Amino acid sequence: AKKAVNAGDQVMVRPGTYREQVTVAASGTTGSPISFTASAPGVVVLGTRDLSVVSGWTQVGATAVWSQAYAPPSAPSLQLQVFRDGVRLPEAASLAALTAGQFFYDTVAKVLYVDAGGPNPAVGHTIAAFAQAYGFDLVGRSNVVVNGFTVAQQNIAGVRLSGSSAITVQNVTATQSGGNGILAEAASSNVTVTGSTVSGSASIGIKLLATTGSLISADISHDNLSHGISLQGSSNNVVKGN
Repeated sequence: AKKAVNAGDQVMVRPGTYREQVTVAASGTTGSPISFTASAPGVVVLGTRDLSVVSGWTQVGATAVWSQAYAPPSAPSLQLQVFRDGVRLPEAASLAALTAGQFFYDTVAKVLYVDAGGPNPAVGHTIAAFAQAYGFDLVGRSNVVVNGFTVAQQNIAGVRLSGSSAITVQNVTATQSGGNGILAEAASSNVTVTGSTVSGSASIGIKLLATTGSLISADISHDNLSHGISLQGSSNNVVKGN
């Protein structure tokens, strides 16, 4: 992605799980966009880190609480997420308030606490914790295509467009974001979101904020904790066939 800096550059990604954030480094031009394309199904950009090594957890006293030192690559945001076997755990307000089936993160000491209600939470289970704010992050970019990826478990948004224009997001599956599956904001314009599926977002599935002249079509948005599709402070947009 760092090398895709010239109009017409194409990034083809093979199937696999990529625990990282893709920050788009440059813009394309009209007729020669920079494109990011999954070469086949199964290209997953994952926003969490795997904390399933049993030895990484330490029991806190004689309680059912277990802890692990954890400093994620992206600064923790308000949308912290921890998953056990793919199920989002509620966040406790404090360590003292932590009860079974919850987690708490000490942002000062950088320690993650999980109460699974019994033994080491990683025994026989998969634990994944917040790591990346976004799957694809496009700030001030234009003429870029993002096509065919699965983005999952990001802190804030699976795909974020901020102050960007002439961006196409197509055939993307965005799931279990801590905020929005697909987000266009900050005076973005001429954005196309099509053929994509968004689900399990902790807030709005597809959100347009201060975005104009855009098209949201042929998408599926379901089982999000807030609206499926929401336009806020946004005008002259078309939403159809979703």
